This record gives sequence, C-alpha cells and structure tokens, in this order.
Amino acid sequence: MTVTAQPAADIRVTESLALEEPRYRRTRSRPAWLSLPLRLLARCSPATGSAGFVTGYAEVFRRHPEITSIVHVHTPWLGGWAQTHRTLRIKYAASQRLTLSRDIPPHIDRSQSPGNFILDRLVDDPDLVATFEANGGVNVIGRDGLLELAKFVVLLEEGAQYQALGELVGGTVDFDKTNLVAQWGRSGLLDEARRRGLV
Repeated sequence: MTVTAQPAADIRVTESLALEEPRYRRTRSRPAWLSLPLRLLARCSPATGSAGFVTGYAEVFRRHPEITSIVHVHTPWLGGWAQTHRTLRIKYAASQRLTLSRDIPPHIDRSQSPGNFILDRLVDDPDLVATFEANGGVNVIGRDGLLELAKFVVLLEEGAQYQALGELVGGTVDFDKTNLVAQWGRSGLLDEARRRGLV
C-alpha cells in the first residue's frame, strides 16, 4: 500500500509505518483479507507550499485541503472489482456508515491522470472515498489521517469481498432509506445527509 499524505504541520518528512499486528496475520480462523501486508509508506509535505514529490496528487491536495492522504492499494477483492471496469456501489454497512459517498467509480481512460480523474469526480461527489484504476488497484482518499484511512481500506476490502460473494448468490441489494438513516445516525453523518436530501 503506498500512501501519499499531506499533514497540517509545517514540516517535511518521509517515514514508513508498518501495521503488522497479530490480527493482520493469516490464521485458519480469520478471513484471507486480514493477512494482507499493510505497509504504509507515507510521504508528507507541508499543507502550504510545494507538494514536491507528490505531483500526481498535488492539485487534489491544493484544491481540497480537507483531503489528508491518498493511498493506492492492490488488494484481492478491490483489485477484482477494478478488473470489471464497473462502478462499485457501496452496499456494506460498515463502510457506508463512514461516508456520504455511495459509489467507487472506475478510472478507465488512462490518458487522464489519476489526480485529475479524482478532481473531476469530486465535483459531483464531494465525499468521494475511492476510485478504481481500471485493471489495477484502487486509490482511496482520506480526510482523517493515515491510521483512519488504513482502517477504512480494510473495511472497503471487506465490503468488496462480501459484495462479490453476494453477486454469486443472486446479486446484492442497495440500502433501504431506513438502513441509511440507521448507518449515518451511528456515525454522526445523518444531519448532513438530510440537509443534502440523501435520506
């Protein structure tokens, strides 16, 4: 997992962080996605000034200071969805409760940079959480720092797995409005969802 991050502090740092706690290691009783090596290579630039080595996403950080990090990951289930060139509707409660964004769109036309594709999608979906790289991985967008983003990647991977399995047994079903109310009520997003007419 490669992470590009922009901290609020006026410092320039390059650091790496490994999340190799026992719960992420493969065991017979745990799903395979928990065995993913979650190595975060973080490159941090000042919130103001040159973005330097993060030029691919520099304009995203400049135009959207609420975005703190972008990770590009290749995981089995999200990578599988990226192969389909389809938009993945977020239908997994644990992921959906944390965002008002409903979809992960595919970035198919690679003549457009990933950063510009994200900027275009943010116009229609200001809460965009991820974009698929067609036939590749996924770019996941964070607004609460690296640790929260890493946790969210795990939830997105879990949701992608469940939705892929659901497709095999007859298809997945979108949330009933009452379920969205329940999910967003649990995370404090309900008032904003109502203000926007999402429920």
